[in-house]
Amino acid sequence: SEAHDPNLWKSARNLEGVSVSPVADLNALSILAPRGIVMTKAAIDALNALEVVVVVASGNSGWTTGMSWPACLSNVVPVGATNDFDAVTSFSNISATTVTGGVVAPGQSICSAVNRQTLSSGYGCASGTSMSSPHVAGAAVLMRQAKPSATVAEIVAALRTSPLSVSDTRTGGTATGLKRLDVKGGVASFFPTTSGVV
Repeated sequence: SEAHDPNLWKSARNLEGVSVSPVADLNALSILAPRGIVMTKAAIDALNALEVVVVVASGNSGWTTGMSWPACLSNVVPVGATNDFDAVTSFSNISATTVTGGVVAPGQSICSAVNRQTLSSGYGCASGTSMSSPHVAGAAVLMRQAKPSATVAEIVAALRTSPLSVSDTRTGGTATGLKRLDVKGGVASFFPTTSGVV
């Protein structure tokens, strides 16, 4: 399968825009703007079969009923962006798929390490769903550490356990029930309380 091809892994580690490298023991990959390889549904299926959670930025066109490719694929976790007030940002793409299988996470004015070729300091602030998806990929890694035997489906369900639902209140926005990333709640979902003991 493609996922067993070392060239795929080598290419994935060198993607422009990858915020979390697909390290085998971490089993999370955040695809932001792939260049140089084509992330087909079959390739992502192969990664999912290896229990790799594939998290994809939904795009920054401000669409209220659609997402950019490959966030629109059924085998990825699409991620939209919110601001400091847990409102969908003006630029975030949102669709019904974000409601049923994705999450939203902070993506406006996020400060982080950046490509030193872009900024000499190696640190900068940016906005975009590509700033949101690393939050979700990192959360998937934490959930994998909490429950190493978790399947992709279990991790995706845990990513979506948030009690905080966000509605797309932008002009033309109709999506309701968007799950806001809740890392603590997601990890805790693997350890249900019994008799008052966590």
